[in-house]
Amino acid sequence: MAKTKTGGSTAKQKAFRIKLVIFVLVLVAYGASVYFFRTDIDRMLNIAKYGTADVANLKKQDGSAATAGDLSAGSLKVHYVDVGQGDACVIELPDGKNMLIDGGKDNQKEKFFTYMESSLPDIKNFDYAILTHSDDDHCGGFDDIIKRFPVKSGGRIYRPDQVATNKGYIDPALSKTGLQGLWDNVAANQKWNKDTVSYKNAIAAMYAGEAEVYVTDATKNAEPFKASGGNNITKLDDGTTMYKNSKMDILGDVNGDGKYDGANSDYLVTFYAPTKGGWNNVNDYSPIISLDYQGKRFMFTGDSEAEGEARFAAEYTRDSFGKKADVIKLGHHGSSTSTSEGYLDVVMPLAKKDVTAANKNDGVLAVVSSNQEGNNYKHPHTETLARLTDNYGVKADNIIRTDKVGTILLSVNNKQLMYGTVKIEQTETIEPLSWITIGGGIVVIIFILLFCIKAGRTGKAGVKRNAAVNALNAAGTDVRSSAPADSFRIAPQYEPGAKQTTGKKTTGASASRSSPSTSKNNTSAKNTSISAKKKTSAASDKDKIDKAVNDIKKKLNKF
Repeated sequence: MAKTKTGGSTAKQKAFRIKLVIFVLVLVAYGASVYFFRTDIDRMLNIAKYGTADVANLKKQDGSAATAGDLSAGSLKVHYVDVGQGDACVIELPDGKNMLIDGGKDNQKEKFFTYMESSLPDIKNFDYAILTHSDDDHCGGFDDIIKRFPVKSGGRIYRPDQVATNKGYIDPALSKTGLQGLWDNVAANQKWNKDTVSYKNAIAAMYAGEAEVYVTDATKNAEPFKASGGNNITKLDDGTTMYKNSKMDILGDVNGDGKYDGANSDYLVTFYAPTKGGWNNVNDYSPIISLDYQGKRFMFTGDSEAEGEARFAAEYTRDSFGKKADVIKLGHHGSSTSTSEGYLDVVMPLAKKDVTAANKNDGVLAVVSSNQEGNNYKHPHTETLARLTDNYGVKADNIIRTDKVGTILLSVNNKQLMYGTVKIEQTETIEPLSWITIGGGIVVIIFILLFCIKAGRTGKAGVKRNAAVNALNAAGTDVRSSAPADSFRIAPQYEPGAKQTTGKKTTGASASRSSPSTSKNNTSAKNTSISAKKKTSAASDKDKIDKAVNDIKKKLNKF
């Protein structure tokens, strides 16, 4: 029987092509899931650990040795995560809350996720997230990070005062006012807008959650916190000045008395810059922020450069700034255009003019987040490093760089500042239990189902036919070789030309003397016998077929 043709091809060929297309689509989907979403799927399924964190180079602020126990016992921890040429920082606050500052480049986010999985597996959300400015090496991975670690309802996200305009995107801040609106109508000035997909994605992700989104502004809504004495004053309990604290600032009231205890349990995050709406250099949208806890102060500046730092230095003096820095993060990855003398004179324990051979800033730690040595930007620049060591007396050993040591971890415990470096030791190139192996197994199973298992006839018609075949076979009739019931034929009882014999032995003479009538009668008798046998055989087959048909009806009644 010829095979049915469909459009020049057999049905079997057409079915094979359909199966092949399905399998190719499965392969493409699997490859895309591994390349783009491997860690997302692994985390969702709670599988695959990519390595363990190895802490080394442990020291205290004075350079003496520290232990891993000292570092881990700290109630404030600051992780400067190694994300190559970019910035990403995670802060574990004393009250159990967590803060994110920047998210590195999009193509480096796997480094961030691997660090979180290996070193901070208990963090599932952030309470605060700060995007300093709109450059890709700070905002590229920000959207995916806050999707995986959403900012809690009631938490805060801080964004730059810069309109996202990519492909007609309507920035949500354009319709808002106060802390959540843009200032100085920057949307009217196109040079202050930012038209990149990475910045648009970061802004869109901020407004997709339940957190409040603030547009960074260090000057509006001034409202100083209460000091431990209970008065709304500008002096802290240790006598230092508190200046221009806005509603953007974060008071970590750990002891719950509603007042800021700067020397003990409470922490404070203060925004000092930017202090105006529009900047010619996108880097100057970066806020200048301090984090205070147990008498230690950390400074963060994003990529703030000459103009932004100069504006900060004009706004604040050494006296009005108050507490000086114990840790500074170099602006713009150590670029020569950042971490200027004007800025350092305000925040360092000793101004340049006060540094002597015997009196230096040798207790200050300087952190640099940059790519491997020899990167295209040559960060950190030698001029910046020389400025710190030669002009301000910072120890060369206290300049700690992610490009040399990996992730940098600082901790404050019992008013003691300690630090170490963290490297992730990979356990295996491919984990035995990860989406790579599980997804690959699923692809193999699909291949077997499509190409290696021949499916039987399916559907109700196929089931009925199979039931009929089984019933006929059970009745003793081979359906593959049987002829139709109405076409049974009885085969001849002898070969043509063969001698016929009777039950009685005769001689040739007597046979020849037999009359024609006798022969005719004999032949008639034989034909009658054959006819009887035929009827008997047909009746027997009919009984079998009737029985088989009845069995088939019983089986078909089940469907």
